[in-house]
Amino acid sequence: NPWGIAFTTQSGAGSAYVVAAASDLLVKVLVDANGVISFTGGGATPSANDTTRFIDLNDPKNPATAGANAGKNPQGIAINDAGTFAYVNNFVSRNVAVVNLATDSVAKVIQTTPLPAPGSKEEIVLIGAEQFFSSRGHYNQPASTTISTSNRLSSEGWQACSSCHFKGLTDGVVWAFNTGPRKSIPLNGV
Repeated sequence: NPWGIAFTTQSGAGSAYVVAAASDLLVKVLVDANGVISFTGGGATPSANDTTRFIDLNDPKNPATAGANAGKNPQGIAINDAGTFAYVNNFVSRNVAVVNLATDSVAKVIQTTPLPAPGSKEEIVLIGAEQFFSSRGHYNQPASTTISTSNRLSSEGWQACSSCHFKGLTDGVVWAFNTGPRKSIPLNGV
């Protein structure tokens, strides 16, 4: 789910950073002087098969992007005039990840609004939003349980419920089920 794009320079060669909302990623692509976009090569963990460089905003193994620092469902990006830092607005985690573009890594995370109190109705709604808008499913380990907290949703992290149902609305498709055709409709006529 590419959601936004920002450029390190307003003209000429540079880099573009695309926020991939459902995957909690910031994807880096190259832009040449003619405006042609190409992949960068080398992923977050370089291997021979990499085609794209990306910055994982929600990597449970990285203290800079784990727990309270996780960037969940990025939906906005701005790059400073010098092209050295990106500021990524994360909708579900209610924070902004400050990304150092020289190292393509998260430098710090700024909480923009408090998260709901544990056990509150607001927390339940936020957990639902996290599941609806995520394609990867990195969650904090619930107390006294052995359920998986990683890669629980889309097997490859490519699609979320929101990929088809933008902001929870209908996808406009009639689906075939064993009980007959069905079409999703928005709640309350929205």
